Amino acid sequence: ETETLLQASGFPEERRKWLTESYCAWGKCGWSWIGITPMKFYNTPPQNVADANRRIKPYHSNLEIVKLFDRLHSKKLRQTDLDSAIFCYQNRQYKPCALMLFGMIDAKLIRKQAVIGSYRPAGERAAKKLKTQYEQENGRYGFFSLLRFANLFSCLETVFANGKNFENEPAIINRNYIDHGMNQRPVLKRDCIQLFFILDNLLDFFDYPLVE
Repeated sequence: ETETLLQASGFPEERRKWLTESYCAWGKCGWSWIGITPMKFYNTPPQNVADANRRIKPYHSNLEIVKLFDRLHSKKLRQTDLDSAIFCYQNRQYKPCALMLFGMIDAKLIRKQAVIGSYRPAGERAAKKLKTQYEQENGRYGFFSLLRFANLFSCLETVFANGKNFENEPAIINRNYIDHGMNQRPVLKRDCIQLFFILDNLLDFFDYPLVE
């Protein structure tokens, strides 16, 4: 229904560009789409990471996280890995939880690629390759889906961003800092919540009817 309304509204190009940039700004703060947010929630970009965290906090309550876990259990995932990540999360072992989630996200990005020779990129390069494929096909998506998936790829680019010699740890959780043991700030509950939602949205992207 939301998608139909957006298509029917005939947004001018400037408005479409603004909305896309706003959705991507949320992604750069580590937040992918959360289904219970109000329809226009992502239409206003956050001022900074702290503002994004404050505004979105009401929409990832403990109850919503339980629903998220139930949803993930119904999707095509290695359920033993998912159970391990949830166990770590529930027992406040947030760094091992993040390690598990990054591995699960990375595996999905790798497996989605056709095997050409013997090399399939991982991490940041895998995310960029998938984004390129998506951009080549984005005329097949409705506008709401375009916004949601632009947000997802903004998230992926952020959390898989190059470590840049590990000299300046970003405020958003980063796969390279975590996987290489170079993080200085502790992994937080919020970091894991962001990764669970990224995984959920990535699986929805792969299940979208027009994605081959």
